[in-house]
Amino acid sequence: MVNIKGETFDVLRSGHAPLIKISSNSNTQLDIQGLIERVNDRNCQLFITEVNVSGDWLGKTVKIKKADQPSDKLDLSVDVDGKQVWPQDRSNTNRTLFEHDGKFSITDISFTEGDHGVNIDVAGLIIKVIQTSAKRRPFTYLNVHINGLQRISSIANIGGILGRDDHSYWTQGDHCATSVQMLRDEHGAVQQLEASTASAS
Repeated sequence: MVNIKGETFDVLRSGHAPLIKISSNSNTQLDIQGLIERVNDRNCQLFITEVNVSGDWLGKTVKIKKADQPSDKLDLSVDVDGKQVWPQDRSNTNRTLFEHDGKFSITDISFTEGDHGVNIDVAGLIIKVIQTSAKRRPFTYLNVHINGLQRISSIANIGGILGRDDHSYWTQGDHCATSVQMLRDEHGAVQQLEASTASAS
């Protein structure tokens, strides 16, 4: 994880993590939550499996979930207020999946290496949620990158663990190693592990 202050840290807890929260007085303008889940109880590999985006700037709630099966690589699930907007008909070549009253839009993005995702364009911010496949295990997971926050950082109250809030709770696991990125294999060698990434800039 890399927050808006440029601090890098590992998340060692599972649960619904408050990634970004922008508020004004008692109103929540933008709330981005990430569901972080553990692959198994033997190690600290943690992955983002679901992202929820809501707040006054959208006027709706967007839910993005990873594919249940690795064979469904392109079929991450995108719902707006409970209505599915992706997957859609493969014959539809329109990259714009959803627009709402000029407030925000959701655009389909694909990559040459086969990863797939969406951009949410809201209030001059780009929320990029990318689904990728694990290299060593048969599952998919999500990465989240929020761009444009620096532009409003002087006039907006940007909270969340990718904002200016304290993230120490999320970096203290119950039985995890010091770093989620490193683990020893069966031969005792240090192994580089995969994990979801998230950043704000």
